[in-house]
Amino acid sequence: MAQSLISMPEDLLFDIMCLLDGPSIRSVVAMSCRALHQIFRSDTIKYIYELDMSSTQDAGSGKPTAELLAALRARERAWADLNWRSVEIVKTNQSVTAYDCVAGAFAQTDGREFSIYWLASGTKKENNMATPLGFRVRDFMMDVGEDLVVFLYEENLPGGTGRGSLDCRTISTNGPHPACLSESPLSFELCPNGGSILLAEELEVVEDVLFLTTEDLHGVRVVIWNWKMGLLIHDFQDQLPPLTHELDVVQRDVFILTSGADSGKILIYQIIPTMRSWDDINTVPRLVRFSCPSPTSRMHVFTIKYSPDLEGLLFVRSSTFLRYVHCRNEGLEVPWSEWGEQESRFMEKMSRQDWRRYAHGNRIVCIPEGRDSTWIEVFSFSSSPSLIGCSVPGLHARQEYFGHDNPTILEKGEIFEEDVVTRLPYHVASRNVSEKDLFSCMIDEDHLVGLEFVYNALEVTIYSF
Repeated sequence: MAQSLISMPEDLLFDIMCLLDGPSIRSVVAMSCRALHQIFRSDTIKYIYELDMSSTQDAGSGKPTAELLAALRARERAWADLNWRSVEIVKTNQSVTAYDCVAGAFAQTDGREFSIYWLASGTKKENNMATPLGFRVRDFMMDVGEDLVVFLYEENLPGGTGRGSLDCRTISTNGPHPACLSESPLSFELCPNGGSILLAEELEVVEDVLFLTTEDLHGVRVVIWNWKMGLLIHDFQDQLPPLTHELDVVQRDVFILTSGADSGKILIYQIIPTMRSWDDINTVPRLVRFSCPSPTSRMHVFTIKYSPDLEGLLFVRSSTFLRYVHCRNEGLEVPWSEWGEQESRFMEKMSRQDWRRYAHGNRIVCIPEGRDSTWIEVFSFSSSPSLIGCSVPGLHARQEYFGHDNPTILEKGEIFEEDVVTRLPYHVASRNVSEKDLFSCMIDEDHLVGLEFVYNALEVTIYSF
């Protein structure tokens, strides 16, 4: 096979290699023969390979490949050693009811006013803004690339019933979002008979699909819209299996729910989000960034409680769930023995926080359980060459790498009938920020964000890479 390949013109071989993903380049091409390995050494091929191995995507900056490759390697080394290039502090309002951190923007609300701080510019006032709202906000979420902020609020209706509403606005102007065809907010009726009080809620958006998960006295409910077309896709009111818990989005048309039924299950759903209305899409240009997470490499984190003394976190890649969606076998039940050991990693719970922005792509940030709140830990589940084999202290952080040959083992006993072994490789880096007393951390592609209360006011520390 190698002989027939190397007989082809080199420029054609180069074009073929550019179409391969990282694992294919490594397993099929780079190790086939010396001639093909010479092509592999080009900056373009190495960039494709290392980009895939670090579980990121090119954001289309248009810069020379050699410059991008050098920047990718430098950024991977910086994240591996928690070697941030700058630290900035933003003091926010005292009264905070909800906050979020997405793509270089930290936002908060006190329920009446919406404030946003652009992390790339730190504390420069001209890049921060606060705008009043005409309703009482329960929660919100942002998509910076779409210039989108979605506000969730409740309305009391005649007869003692209630309605939840979702208002799609632009981050930049706080006006109606031009890509949303609906002239009125997206809405859903709250359940009567004692269920008209939302106990918890969570918003997620992927492209043009908006997911709302709520919990009331009747249990968990999932409502899904195409927010650009203003259309309800599905309302799972009273349709979810018993003991269903939180939702997490895998991609635009796939989401998962956890279930406490039997010994615990992960339920995978696929929806039809309706066609996009391309002619009416009018969004601001995407911010220029070096790279963004690959959807198939995104990590999902599950909190598992087996007993009062055993609680842990289970880490699984999106690609694991997508494989079973693509097999098109509806109703398939996949036992743990077929995927758990090789495609997941279980750890004893090490974080005091429960917040959706502690995970971004293949990285997870936490404040370790059992240590004081001056430590930050970052777990990476990428296959970046800069992480593999890294098990020595770095210049700034303690580092350790756990491969397939360093499994986590939960021994059989009162809870498990046999040993539970998980082998998904990961890298962990720990760094002390001794001047801080953090209660929570968040992460995006370029920042760690630490939160603490100073004199009853929320203070945000931004660590930029």
